Amino acid sequence: MRFRPALLLVTALLLVASAHAEDVLIVEQEYSIVELDKDAKPRDIKQKLYLTKDWIRIDEYAGQGGAPSETYLIDFKNENIVNLDNQNMIKTEESFSKRRERIDARKEKIRDDLKSLPDSEKEKTAKMYKALLDDDRKFGMARGEKEERREILNAHCDRVVVYDKKEKTYEPMTVFLHPEIEVPYDNAEVLYLLQIIGRKTAEYLRENKKTFRKLPMEMDLELAAGGHLHTKVLSVEKTGKDKLDPALNQIPEGYKEPKRKSPGPPKPVKAGD
Repeated sequence: MRFRPALLLVTALLLVASAHAEDVLIVEQEYSIVELDKDAKPRDIKQKLYLTKDWIRIDEYAGQGGAPSETYLIDFKNENIVNLDNQNMIKTEESFSKRRERIDARKEKIRDDLKSLPDSEKEKTAKMYKALLDDDRKFGMARGEKEERREILNAHCDRVVVYDKKEKTYEPMTVFLHPEIEVPYDNAEVLYLLQIIGRKTAEYLRENKKTFRKLPMEMDLELAAGGHLHTKVLSVEKTGKDKLDPALNQIPEGYKEPKRKSPGPPKPVKAGD
């Protein structure tokens, strides 16, 4: 299973109101990713998300309209993540615990590579995975002034910046939070499992959940997977679960397992690759 963020998203994964258990929040959002290990050109993607306290479904549209190219299913009760490649009819499943193990293994692999890389390549690789290798950081947050609020979908959203207390110029996350809508699950853990944020960042968000339970309507952050992510909510609609397809959170028939096992921790891309 790939580590590529599904934003969100992701980011995007923070979009549930404090509603009844049978409510589903249907969210449309767009996100742009600049992956530093690629050609540094942004990829703009739209998503449609179905969000509940028990599960999340994310349909991702890489092209214009049509069927989703990829679907992500996150099951909180069974602690399982499924990625559906809808174009090739391939499914990849991974438990929360296996994903955590793989993230840890990846971090160790990157740390080991940093010890042997030449200085020029070491600097590039360290910058690429700065958000992932955040174990020694101590974070703080700064709230914007009233005039820094941004109106998004008729909501006046407060600006909050997360920064490193030691390296104060390092700001891995800037969000505009909805004044009322909250999330009913551990959004920090979801963002960590999707490798959108690092472990220490997730811990900080969890420690300050009173603030970060609010829905981020727009967000800029440094990706733990390497790169920069921008998200913006386009629409939000709440409906009853009984009005939707009951199989919405199920794996459809016809999908096959990949021929090879989930890959191990990838080797950091060297400068010039």
